Formats: sequence, structure tokens, C-alpha cells
Amino acid sequence: MNLKKKSPGSKGERLLEELRKYALISAYLFIFFAVILIYEATMQGTGTQHPAVPWSLALVKALVLGKFILIGDALSVGARARHHPLLYRVMWKSVAMLIVLIVFTILEELIIGWVHGNTSAKVLGEFFERTWLQDVAPLLLMLLVLVPMMLASEIYRAVGATRFREFLNRT
Repeated sequence: MNLKKKSPGSKGERLLEELRKYALISAYLFIFFAVILIYEATMQGTGTQHPAVPWSLALVKALVLGKFILIGDALSVGARARHHPLLYRVMWKSVAMLIVLIVFTILEELIIGWVHGNTSAKVLGEFFERTWLQDVAPLLLMLLVLVPMMLASEIYRAVGATRFREFLNRT
């Protein structure tokens, strides 16, 4: 999500810009994960019995994936499509970022497994015990979340910060 300004001067300005991007991405992802949790609670019939939805789960997942997205952005994921039409760039960057998220999520699960004393084989075995639909469904949902994020990023990059904000502020 390449929301970089023209190159902020000081380290403090760069840090504030990165924190702003991180907060924006994480807030967007938190809303997505919160909606998924609400949906799951209502589908399981627990929404009326247990009104406390685990918001902390949505927040932690949003913060972790938000950082992964910033790392992918810093690595210029999807930059090869920079000179293609908008739709192609958005789809390419969305799929490329999804692959980054998959890789980092697997690494995260391995590290968590190691911290809890599990072997790599056991952690990876849990992935293979699930059905293919249990693996594909969350990936498709994440892709659906990444597409609008990458679209906004590409429009921002194309028109610049001032025109992007003007467009958003129109009534």
C-alpha cells in the first residue's frame, strides 16, 4: 500500500508517516476481522448467548497482518506491474501481497509453535489436516480485502496526496 509522501525530511516525520500508514491499514483490517467474527458468532448461534465477541483476536490479527503488509510494501511487492493498466496493477499487487501474507503467516505459526514447544512437523501437520475449503476460504476473503486496499493505494500513488484527499472530501 504505497502511501509514501515525496520523502519526508527528518526521521521523526518518516516515523510519523509509517505509524499513520500502519494505523490506517490496521484499522481497515480490524473492521474486516470484526465483521467476520460477528458473522461467525451469528452463524453459530452464539451471538445472542455470548454477546462478548473476542475483539482482541480481531485487533491482534489486524495489527500483525498490518505489519506484514507494511513489510511487503517496503519490499516493493507487486512493483513489477507499475507500468500496466490500473486494473492489472491492482490485481497483481493484491495477489502478490496475499502471497506475502501467506508466507509470513506460516512463519508466524511456526514461531508460535516453537515457543509452545511444538515441532515444525506438528505445526505444518495441522495445516494439512484441514480440508482444502478450510484453507481456501480465508485466502479468498483476504484477497477480497486486499483488492480495495490496493486500489486505494494505486489511485493515491497516481493522483498524489492532495488530489486524493480532495476527492475523498467531495460531497
